[in-house]
Amino acid sequence: MNFRNLSSTFSTLMLFFLSMDSGAMYGDLLPLDKAPLHACHIATDLHGGTCSGTVMTDNMIKTASHCLRNKIAAEMTVTCPNGQKFEVEDIILHPEYYNTPNRMMADVGLIKIKGNYSHKIPAYLTQSKDIIEILKKSKQCAVWSYGYHIESLIQLGDYHGVALSQYELTNSHIVIPNSAEVMIRSGDSGGGLYCLDQDNLWVNLGTVYGHDYEVSYILRNDYIQDFLSSYGIEEKEFNMPQESDMALDNNGNPSHEEFPFQEGQSYKVKPFSILVDQNLQQYGIGDQLNVLFKVEEINLNKATGTLIIRDVAPTRYLCIDGILCNGKYENLTISLDRLNNETAK
Repeated sequence: MNFRNLSSTFSTLMLFFLSMDSGAMYGDLLPLDKAPLHACHIATDLHGGTCSGTVMTDNMIKTASHCLRNKIAAEMTVTCPNGQKFEVEDIILHPEYYNTPNRMMADVGLIKIKGNYSHKIPAYLTQSKDIIEILKKSKQCAVWSYGYHIESLIQLGDYHGVALSQYELTNSHIVIPNSAEVMIRSGDSGGGLYCLDQDNLWVNLGTVYGHDYEVSYILRNDYIQDFLSSYGIEEKEFNMPQESDMALDNNGNPSHEEFPFQEGQSYKVKPFSILVDQNLQQYGIGDQLNVLFKVEEINLNKATGTLIIRDVAPTRYLCIDGILCNGKYENLTISLDRLNNETAK
C-alpha cells in the first residue's frame, strides 16, 4: 500500500490543519458508553497543555516522552474516565529518547501517580505475535484520546474514540493512513491504540506518537518491551478474539451477503468528515452527495475503483475522507463501509 503519492491539493490542506493550535482526530466517533475507563487525560502544565495516556499498573500511566520533556511533575495532573484525578509523583522518559537519531523510535514515557487507580486494568499487549493477531481478529480497534475532533468540533481535552479501518505494520510502529478514519495531532499524543478482546475489554497495543502529512504513527508496545519490563509492566493473560464468522466466498474474501457491493456498480460515498477551512467554511456533508465511487475490484473489506464527480463539488477533502488518493481519480482504494450500499441512481 503506497501512502506517499498524495496530491498537492491534499498537502496544502494538511498544511492548514498542521498550523492549527489544537490537536485533531477525525473519522467515525465511537459511543462513550463503550469507552475504556483506563484511557486518561493528562494536563501537562498549568496552562492548558494536553496529552493522553493509558493506565498500565495501579500507579503507572503510559504516554509519549515528548509530552513529558521539560515538564514539572508538581504541575501535572492525570484524570481518568472513572472519575479519579491524580497528582503526579514522577515522570520517566525513555532512556534513549534524547540519544536516538529518530526520537519516534523511543517516544514513550511513564507517569508515576500519587495514589492508586481503583478499577480493573485490562490487558496490554507486549508480544509481537499477539499484536499482529488481535489486529486481524478484533471486531473493533480504535484510538481513544483527548485531542480536538474536527467532525463535531469537540474542544481540545474532550474524550473521544475514533474507529480504525486501515493500517500498515512496521517492526516498530502501526502506521495509519490519514485517509483512513484516524488523524492524530497534539492532545492525542501519548494516547493508545486499543482493540477489543473476546471479553469486549479494550486492550492496549501501542502509544500515539504523532503524524506527518500522510500517515499517523503508533509506537508498538512490543518494540519498547524492555523499557516497559524494567518498570514491572508485563503482558497479562487475555482472551484473544475468535476467528471471524463473516461469510466468505470461494476465494476467502467477504461475500456479498456480508458486503452487498458488486464490481462494476457505482455507489455514493458516505460522508463522515466535516473539514473546516481558515474562513470557518465547512466541507464534507452535502458536497459528497455529488460524489460516486465506481467499484472495479473488491478485496476483503476494501474496494478499488474510480471516483466520479457529479455536477460541481469541492474535491479538496476527498483525499482524506476514507479514500487513498494517488493524485488522480482512478485506481483509488476505499473502505467498503464508506460506501452507501445502494447503487447510485
